[in-house]
Amino acid sequence: MMVDGTIIHVHQDGTGARKTRGTPETQGIGHSRGGRTTKLLAATDENGQLISYMILPGNSGESPSLPDMIEGIEASAFIGDKANDTGNILKLEVSHKMEIVVPPKSNRKVQRPYDKEKYKTRHFVENLFQRLKRFRRIATRYDKTAASFPAFIILVAVYLVTKTSKSVLRYVEVTKRPKGSNDV
Repeated sequence: MMVDGTIIHVHQDGTGARKTRGTPETQGIGHSRGGRTTKLLAATDENGQLISYMILPGNSGESPSLPDMIEGIEASAFIGDKANDTGNILKLEVSHKMEIVVPPKSNRKVQRPYDKEKYKTRHFVENLFQRLKRFRRIATRYDKTAASFPAFIILVAVYLVTKTSKSVLRYVEVTKRPKGSNDV
């Protein structure tokens, strides 16, 4: 399982949901230096397909929310970037029995080893973000509520699976009917 996060800018029309639906933070919209943003956390499988995701305000950190996002997912390895070199993530090695492939931060007193060859596969999650952001509605968030934006992410993820996976959908050629066949 490969995990990473990306920032999505919120369009000015994407804010201002009714007060009955909660604050902008409960809608996954936060304020940062770049303006109003949403953070998309995603976990992918070894083929780069989305298996879990979470919407957070753009000014929140990734590491505190990761254990909740990957709860119940079985994987042999957790592959993440240096931002995931925290105590919460390192505890997953024991609790979930998975290998942690996260490069240590440079300010760690004891530099722990990690599998550099497995870490090279982390680009699959980056490729997923690139494919998701081809859709304008995800690259710039126009949705006001925390229900409609994730729904479109699911729709695009299903589209990407059916587009790239030959085993999910296949084309069956219709053969010509024999002459004299009147079957409708």
